[in-house]
Amino acid sequence: MSNNYFLKAKSLLIAGGMVMGGLVSAQVQLNQLSGFGTAIMDINSQGHGLHSGGYYDFTTNSSSGIESDAVRVSAINDLEQVVGYMSSGSLGVRLDGVWTPFPISLTEDDTLYDISENGIWVVGQTTWDPTTNTAWGFIYNTETNELRLLDDPAYEYSAAYGVNNDGYAVGWVDDLPSGTFRMPAIFNPDGTTTVIEENVGSMSGINDNGLAVGELEGQAIIYDVANATLQSFTAPASHYAVTFTSISNTDVAVGYAEAPGFSRSPVIYHSFLGNQPRLITDVLANFGISGSDLGGTAYRISTDGNYVAGFTDGPAFMASGWAIYFDDKLLIESECTLICPENISVTAENGESTAVVNYELSFECIDEVPEGLEIVLVNGLPSGSEFPIGTTSVYHELRDADGNVISACAFIVEVNDTYCAASFEGVAEPITYVNFEEIDNETSADSITPNEFFLDMIANVSQGQTYPIAVEGYTGDGYVNYVNVFIDWNQDGEFDTETELYHIGALFNSSGMDGQQVTADIQVPNDALTGLTRMRVIKNYNANPIQACGEYFYGQTEDYSLMVEEGTPAEEDDCGKETPGENFQTGLGPIDQYIFANDFEVQAGEMFTIEQVKLNLWIEPLAEINAGDIYLYADSDGNGPGEELIAFTGLTPSSIKNVGGNFGFIAYEVTFDINPFELIAEEENTTFWVGAQIESNAQMVYLEANQTLNTSYEQYIFDPDDLIWVTNTSVFEYEADGVLELVGECATLGSNELMASDFSYYPNPVTDILNINSQKAVNSVEIFNLTGQKVQNNAKVQNGQINMSALNSGLYVIRVTLENGVIETFKVIKK
Repeated sequence: MSNNYFLKAKSLLIAGGMVMGGLVSAQVQLNQLSGFGTAIMDINSQGHGLHSGGYYDFTTNSSSGIESDAVRVSAINDLEQVVGYMSSGSLGVRLDGVWTPFPISLTEDDTLYDISENGIWVVGQTTWDPTTNTAWGFIYNTETNELRLLDDPAYEYSAAYGVNNDGYAVGWVDDLPSGTFRMPAIFNPDGTTTVIEENVGSMSGINDNGLAVGELEGQAIIYDVANATLQSFTAPASHYAVTFTSISNTDVAVGYAEAPGFSRSPVIYHSFLGNQPRLITDVLANFGISGSDLGGTAYRISTDGNYVAGFTDGPAFMASGWAIYFDDKLLIESECTLICPENISVTAENGESTAVVNYELSFECIDEVPEGLEIVLVNGLPSGSEFPIGTTSVYHELRDADGNVISACAFIVEVNDTYCAASFEGVAEPITYVNFEEIDNETSADSITPNEFFLDMIANVSQGQTYPIAVEGYTGDGYVNYVNVFIDWNQDGEFDTETELYHIGALFNSSGMDGQQVTADIQVPNDALTGLTRMRVIKNYNANPIQACGEYFYGQTEDYSLMVEEGTPAEEDDCGKETPGENFQTGLGPIDQYIFANDFEVQAGEMFTIEQVKLNLWIEPLAEINAGDIYLYADSDGNGPGEELIAFTGLTPSSIKNVGGNFGFIAYEVTFDINPFELIAEEENTTFWVGAQIESNAQMVYLEANQTLNTSYEQYIFDPDDLIWVTNTSVFEYEADGVLELVGECATLGSNELMASDFSYYPNPVTDILNINSQKAVNSVEIFNLTGQKVQNNAKVQNGQINMSALNSGLYVIRVTLENGVIETFKVIKK
């Protein structure tokens, strides 16, 4: 096959002796391929590498196809031996262009992973055997043709990923009692297995010095086989896990760090470079090479430590390959060593977004100290600087009088916030605008920082007052994001979900710069502590973020400061009837197909004139609420809605406000204005019911539900097939109330005229007998229905009682004329 069948390649080269930013650079080179499926899966000390289906040459930055008698290649060593899969269906080895099958029972169904540098050992994993339900790692001796399965009876499965010249193989074993539970393991030449630690992880490679590398519970590890010692390493800043995949005979380890959003960054480690893995892009920058677009996995390093091969994010068979050549300049032998401090962790003072951090650097030389040595800060901040909340990588170099790097070291400064932080497993999807009093902050829609701090921006607010807030943000195309605000009113350093959470709304399909906003009003509690406190704005994809420090997927937080001042206490409205929400945890429906009814009470001696009904309704994005029917019912002796008192049908919503939501739905507070209707309770609290049915183009409309009942009875649903009311429990198998609010005016029963005539009546509602108490004699009684029709004229009053048993159930107006000419008019409900 022809050469250069993988198209498009670029190479960044820094020639020896070139001065870059005051640093004399070595001949370090980065090659990047852009063709589909060009991942470089191995590379040797001659710069010869492998794709799954071809060969790669670093010097020419070109690729070529494999021989006709092979179909796939797996590993290459410094002897130019290549192991892979032959077209005959056998596994084999190539030397000098000639493929030879292994004279053993391995087939193309088994997996090859590595060959030792001396060509004696080959490792991999057998295919799954359905008869025994096993798949075992293996090690094959090419000199004796002995195949040894790594089938320790203490384990269920195993695999071998790497092997050194002494026949030590590395990989993992699966713990039999615990099911699928891979643990990092060393397979010793004597047939024994060493489990490094009984936790989740795997070993990936081993060098001829007996140092094995891998991953254990999110940390990169190096295990010294001879001394049975283990080193663990943490991920670089902005990454949550790190893995070593390969190690050279110069003890340089490479691998990858995992960042939110399923992205990886290649890393490299040697004690000369610092005490923790470093991003390869940072190391390249020290040589004057920009690798800002270099991502993915550093998969293999050559035995001499000069070549690193890898591929971009995504599955290897789809990814693009890249390779680096360090030209023996990565590790510089020097008689002087730069000494960095250990990683530093401090906590910022409350209200501060930075902390001053001091540190000391020094160097040691074996003999005399050369003249002109200089410690140079390459990345990070100098000692005594204000380090921001978060993690900052600090990297220094020790240079001689000619500017040559003779030693280097790195450490991490972590500044912790006094408040806990939310975490996002996916990429940051930023908040782009917040407006709240003096805070007017527009930020980039390209931010990748999950938690941002603007504590120097302060909004001044007063106790008892209400203030509007507006928020914008990027949602990642056609997705729903929910925005909440937390404010630490009691200044205890925590955000309380019950008393300090405000739902702002749901954003959908927003670029963050298109002007789409969610808005809400925030009322400062009367008892909020005065002084400086914290406000956190949080935005999250698909799930409502009701925990200020929760674990989420795609989103962001922004923290601000509030200055709370003394103010006039807000008046409390104790008239409205409300069933509050529970942070959008549940929605029940379909309320567009059934009537959902909820009870409420009018207090004894009160007349409640209802004017508005507000419902929290959930619908999918782009759907609309068109109309609604509102019904008022009497109570049926504690058995749900009774007689219909009045119906308001075909109502157009007077207000539809986005208030949040959950699970990809958008919740709206939908307001229906009704003709004022009086509901009266005389000597005892009286239960009434409000029912609703919605007209919408949504696939289904849900009424938000509250499973903590704050009324006497649970929600009822009207069954149109059986024409009966059924409980929420009978439908959904648990009690719940619908989230709603009834707005109106409250008045205490009685007037000056009533007091003057000492007039009263009871009960209301009435079953049969209505009692009239009056110091003045009753001349006449007239009874009207709601249409104004007189249904009884000059009703008889015997012993202060009116018999209403002959009347149908419903609402009636009673007109009583007393002997002094005073007329008393009131409404009663006939059961």
